[in-house]
Amino acid sequence: MGLFEMKKIAFENAVQECSKRLDRTQPPKVSITETPCPLSSGDEIAHIHPYEKIICIWKKKLESLNLDEIREVAAHEVAHLISLDHDGKHVQAQAELEIGTWHPPPGVIAVSGSKVLGAELSKKYPSGKNVCSYYLCKKRMNLHECKYCGKKFCTEHLPPKNPSLPSFEGEIKKLEKWRNSGHPCLDYRA
Repeated sequence: MGLFEMKKIAFENAVQECSKRLDRTQPPKVSITETPCPLSSGDEIAHIHPYEKIICIWKKKLESLNLDEIREVAAHEVAHLISLDHDGKHVQAQAELEIGTWHPPPGVIAVSGSKVLGAELSKKYPSGKNVCSYYLCKKRMNLHECKYCGKKFCTEHLPPKNPSLPSFEGEIKKLEKWRNSGHPCLDYRA
């Protein structure tokens, strides 16, 4: 099987997975075209015909995508089943589909409800005990234990907060504050 065939299968699977998350019994069909679809602007990677439930993707564009981009394009097009425009509903649906269909790479631990993904890898590759437990924070000084989850955090990430998505509306400063204030703690209930 060649690289293009693998990308084609990955795109079709991503469309099916996104459709399943939207509880659509019939996912859109995928049409891979040799030339840009006559109904597209020509520079689009893909587009959906919502009433026909067909997603057209130009072969040349699909060949240039990596796996993350394939999932992102699939989520974007399937989100058009919620809203045809690129409005807030579409952006929210796309974000939820991208998050819902994300699969952690090897060595990453992700919590999905009560199911811990990758826990077996954490036993094999334990994280450092003297490093802040917050994602990508590498601080090693002034670590304190969270009284709810028992993990160690720097003073910036110590305050617990309920796990949630940020509001996608508003200023960038609000998003930065959400990102940098505390840590999402599954054991904390406010």
